[in-house]
Amino acid sequence: RQPSPRAATAAEKQIPISLTCFIKSRSPPRYHIMKRNKLSIVIAGSLSVCAAGISTAHPVQDESRPSFPANFESGIVGHIGISGGLNMVSEADGGSNDEASVPFYGIDASITIPTANDFLITLDGTIRWDNFDSDADFDDDEDPDSQYTLGLHALKQITDDTRAGIFLGYSDTKSQGDPSSDDYDVWMLGLEAHHFLHDDLFLYTQLGYGQKGRDGDDDGEGFVGGLIFRAGATYFLCENSSINVDFEFANTYNYIDSSDPGRFLGLTATYETKPWDEQPLYLSVFGRYDYYSSTDEGDDIDEFQLGIGLKYYFGAGSKIEATRKGASIGMPRLPGRASAWTEYLD
Repeated sequence: RQPSPRAATAAEKQIPISLTCFIKSRSPPRYHIMKRNKLSIVIAGSLSVCAAGISTAHPVQDESRPSFPANFESGIVGHIGISGGLNMVSEADGGSNDEASVPFYGIDASITIPTANDFLITLDGTIRWDNFDSDADFDDDEDPDSQYTLGLHALKQITDDTRAGIFLGYSDTKSQGDPSSDDYDVWMLGLEAHHFLHDDLFLYTQLGYGQKGRDGDDDGEGFVGGLIFRAGATYFLCENSSINVDFEFANTYNYIDSSDPGRFLGLTATYETKPWDEQPLYLSVFGRYDYYSSTDEGDDIDEFQLGIGLKYYFGAGSKIEATRKGASIGMPRLPGRASAWTEYLD
């Protein structure tokens, strides 16, 4: 007697899991000119948005999901890049607001060299120009013209996923017409750590101290002794496409008039991808918000920036490989930028 055919089990009917990636987005927070008693709320809110964005963008790992290789052969890696865009600036000074929309452009580069005992030495630099002299509200001799930052990083590769060490940086500024001896600079020293939380989720942080080196126009003004904090996350959609969220906060004991502290924050979101398969060129689109405040005087500067960039990577076959091999995360931006705005806010 032939056995009667049995019904297919649920397991036999199972349909293969789709590997579709869903990316959730949130409307960016609306920023206003902030007063001192609201600054802590803004900082806490920015951190919450960063954490929520990371958690929603990273899907739950399962065995069917392809993973990226955890290790690459060590070697020199680096990049050369250009960027540009529109900087929308607004300033509050006793009720009279100056506003401008001006172009900006910049160049950046880095190189990371592996050494003995699993150490990585990185050199990086950026230079930026803003065309403020084209706007009547921001064309004074003391207003910003350009700034550059140089950085040195020494990191120890602790595990395949973790490295940590120190950074040393210097940033200098140039105003539109003042002599260079009246402009402000800043030195930075601190700790730095990188960690791959997942094969496709990279976290980093920098914590340090900043102090101006040159007196500038006033020995009690500028970035006079302050904390620097930076944290970011890069989520790799694939080996050559990524989303980055970067948060930065800094303050100074003195900033304006030898007695007014300064507080500064910045938030940047960047999408980067490789549009041409046969060329090691990466196109990026980014949005950035920066806030600078001389807290006791009530003078504030807001910068909303939209830009695009193009990078050439060498020493790596993909963006995630460059990151695994220790590609630079750059230096904190706010100390140098706050130094550039010192005389305007004074």
